[in-house]
Amino acid sequence: YEQNNDMVGWLKIDGTMVDYPVMQTKGFDPTQPIDYGVVYDKNMYYLKHDFYGEYSYSGSITAEYCAHIDSDYRSPNIILYGHNMSNGTFFRDVNKYDVFNYGREMYDNHPVIQFDTIYEKGYYKIFAMMHVNVYSKDGEVFYYTATYDFNNKQEFIDYYAKVLDRSFIYTPQVDLEYGDEIIALSTCDFPFGLDKSMRFVVFARRVRPGENPEVDVSQTIINYDPLYYDYWYSVFGGSWGGRKWDPALIKDYKPKES
Repeated sequence: YEQNNDMVGWLKIDGTMVDYPVMQTKGFDPTQPIDYGVVYDKNMYYLKHDFYGEYSYSGSITAEYCAHIDSDYRSPNIILYGHNMSNGTFFRDVNKYDVFNYGREMYDNHPVIQFDTIYEKGYYKIFAMMHVNVYSKDGEVFYYTATYDFNNKQEFIDYYAKVLDRSFIYTPQVDLEYGDEIIALSTCDFPFGLDKSMRFVVFARRVRPGENPEVDVSQTIINYDPLYYDYWYSVFGGSWGGRKWDPALIKDYKPKES
C-alpha cells in the first residue's frame, strides 16, 4: 500500500495461481451522473498496467471503478476484473470453475475465495457461475457489471434472480439475503474461438458473522439448463426451459404466479 495506494485489497484462492493485490482507479463521484465511457477507461487502466503503473499486457486484478471500498462502507456487489492468461496467471484459474468444460474438481476443491480489503479480512462462498455475451449482436446482454449498489431489497432480489437464471450451479447451502456482501470475478472466455469473446463470471457471497466458513459441496446442484444468449442457442440448438431454482435461495423472493 505504501508503494501504491491504489491497492484496495488482496485476492487469494488457496491452492491456485490466484494470489494478487487488487487495484482500483480512484476518483469516482457517486453524486455525479455516470459517464460509462469514463468508467470503461478507468476500469481498463489496471487491466493494462501492473502494480507499479507500468504498461503490462497481463495487467492487474482491478475492482470496479464505481464500487466503494472503504472502512465505513463497501458496495454490496463488487466486480473484480482480471485477464485469462494462457500462461496460467491472473484469472486463468477462475475459468476452471466452469463445471461444463472442466468438471467439478476446481469448484469442489476451492469453493471459498478470500478477498481481504486493506481494512479487514473476508471469506466468500461461491454460489453461482455463468457465461454471458457482451455484444448485442450475440443476443440480449445481461449488464451484470452495471450494478454495484442496490437502492432497495427488490433491486437486490431481481438482480440475483437473473444471476441464478444463468448459473451453472445452485447452492442450497449458500443462500442470499438483502444486506449480503458479494464479489464477482469476471474474465474473458472464448468458447467459440478467439474471434468471439464472452465473459465467465464467478459470484461468491461473504461469510456472515458466526457462519461456518466451510462449504458442503455435496449439496451443490449442477444446473444443466442455464439461461444462455442467442448465439449459444444458434450453435448448439435448444432454448431455455425457464426459471426453476429453489425460491429459498434468495430470501423474500416471490415467484410470479403463472
